[in-house]
This record gives sequence, C-alpha cells and structure tokens, in this order.
Amino acid sequence: MIYWIIALVLLLLTYASLYYKITNTDLNRQFFIVISVFLIIFAATRDHIGVDFVSYENLYYSIRRLGDLRDLLSIYRTTNYEPLFVLTCILSPSFHSFLFFMSILGVGIKCAVIWKYCTYKYALLLFYFCNIYLGYDMGVMRQGVAMSFMLVALFQLKNKKHSGFALATFISVLFHSSGFLLVPLLLWELLLNKQTIKWIITGIAIVLSGINNFLPIIDKVANKFGIATVVFRLEVYKDVLNQGSYLSTSLRWLIVLLLLYVLYKQYCITDDKSLFSLNAYWYGCIIAILTRGIGFISGRGTVVFFYFSCFAIEDIIKTKKNKDFSVILLSVFVAYYIYQMIQILPGSTGNNFQSYIPYSSWLFR
Repeated sequence: MIYWIIALVLLLLTYASLYYKITNTDLNRQFFIVISVFLIIFAATRDHIGVDFVSYENLYYSIRRLGDLRDLLSIYRTTNYEPLFVLTCILSPSFHSFLFFMSILGVGIKCAVIWKYCTYKYALLLFYFCNIYLGYDMGVMRQGVAMSFMLVALFQLKNKKHSGFALATFISVLFHSSGFLLVPLLLWELLLNKQTIKWIITGIAIVLSGINNFLPIIDKVANKFGIATVVFRLEVYKDVLNQGSYLSTSLRWLIVLLLLYVLYKQYCITDDKSLFSLNAYWYGCIIAILTRGIGFISGRGTVVFFYFSCFAIEDIIKTKKNKDFSVILLSVFVAYYIYQMIQILPGSTGNNFQSYIPYSSWLFR
C-alpha cells in the first residue's frame, strides 16, 4: 500500500506542475529535499525485500571476510566485482550502513540531477520511482549507483562538458560494467543533426539483430582489453542469455522513438540540448536492438537511455503550450510507468526471489 501512496502523491504533484510551475525557490527546494531524503531512507532501511537483497547481503559479508582496505586490490581480483563496489563494502561497518551509502549514491544523485536539470521535476520523479527506483535502487543496487553516474555523465555531455562526461563515466564503470555503454555515445553524438544517417544505422541495426552474434564479439573485445568485470558478467549470465528474442522490448522502444521523432518534427524542436534527449534515447534503441538476445545488456543495460525518453517528453511539453495536449501526452507515459510498477512489485522469480510486498523496514522492528 505504501508504494501506491508514494506514487499517488507524486502523481498529484506531476499534474499540478503542469498548471503551477515549480520554481527553484527555497521553499520548493526544501520540499523536494524532504521527498528525496524520504526516498533515500525508504530504500536504505528496507529489510529483506527487493530483488537481490539476500544476494547483496551474502556478497557484502563474503567481501568483508576476505580482508580490509589494505587488501582492496587482492579482493577485487578474487571476486571480479567492480573496485568501487568492493571499496564500499569494505568501508561500510555494517550491512545497514552499506545499504544507506548505496542509497545516498543511487537515489540522492538521481534526485539531485532531476532537481537541477528538469522543469517538470515531479513527473520525472514519478517515472523514476515507478521503474528505476524500485527495480534498481531497491533491487540491483550496483547498477543503480552506476546509473546515477551515467545520468550525470549524460548531462555533462549534453552541456558539452567532455571532461565531466569522462570522469562520471569512469566512476560509473568502477561500480558496474554497464557504464562502458556510454563510450560509443561520443561517436553517435557526432550525428546529432544527421537524421537520415541515423535512420539508416537504425535499419542496419534491425537487420543485424537477426544475426545475433554480438555476444562472442563483446566477449573477445573484453578479453583483448582485459576488462575482467565484463568477462565475469558474461560468464555469470551465460545460462540466461538468448533465452528470448526480446522482440517486444525492441518493438516498444521503436514505437516510442517514432512517436518522439514525429512530435519533435511537428513542433520544430531543433535546439541541441532538446535534440540530445532524443539522441540519447535513440542511441539506447540501437544498443537494445543489436543486443536483443543478450538480456542483461538490451534490458538492464539500456534502462538509463530509455529514461531519456522522459526528458524528451518534457522538452515537448515545454514547447507545446496546449495544456490538454500536455496532459494527454504525459498520461501516456504515466500509464506506462504505472504498468512498470505493477510488474516490479511482485519481485522476481528464481533463487533470489524477494517480493516488495509488504514493505518491511528495520526501523520499525
């Protein structure tokens, strides 16, 4: 029930923000900070709920048993987990403090990015809560933290701050190997205004996706450059790779891409910063299509790029002054993310099954 109360509050604030602009006044900032702190505590104090909770608990204690800060390099080589994640485990005196630190990085940074860069802050917060927050910051935490730094990196690139992009990308990789997906984006960004070429590349990607031979290519590249965490991840997930074509996911991505593209054209949205949101999402489409048989890349790995469709929607709403149109467009995305929330809350299947319902916190034991 608590999840739906949070979603309802964010939903009401979302529609209210269409009619009453949320400015960066001290009162509004303090209110947003209160919500952000609540979300951090809500995730940090959870007790045996959320996907992979038990896995992370076991992993935390296994890393702590291996040694301390002096053995950081040895532990990293032994576990094959990313060094900043290993460091976080070593520096956290208890599992509760580990969860708290991961929540600050995973939730706090994303909330700060939303406040700093978004006009319709509560709409973006609602979309974040229904999907990334529940699925990653209350579930697959390493990737959730990496996603925070990926989000920072993407906005650094959007603002043409390439050194900031490089630093944030590097940090994201040190938490989760999915951060490597940002590197080719630099080349894709060169095609920012070259729509025809991007559609040709999209068509080629759709054709190549039928070949489905990208796993051995990724494996060879990772081995050649000694990227141990990627090699390890491929080994871990090899039993679940190619179990589905992920055609429905790719198709959904393409439908949203076409919708955004048409709306951008119709409302003549041509400034570079607005185009960046569409471009980042488009890049995610290409990655998802090319790796459609590799679920942990085409699904989990591309989530941060799908989130840029929300930023693109915000750019469209800011351009289109018709409130009725804005409400309809926003409602389509609200419905989609509420559906995502419904899918996430029952938890996952398999050995690491951990439902989100009912919510449990060690604060109320």
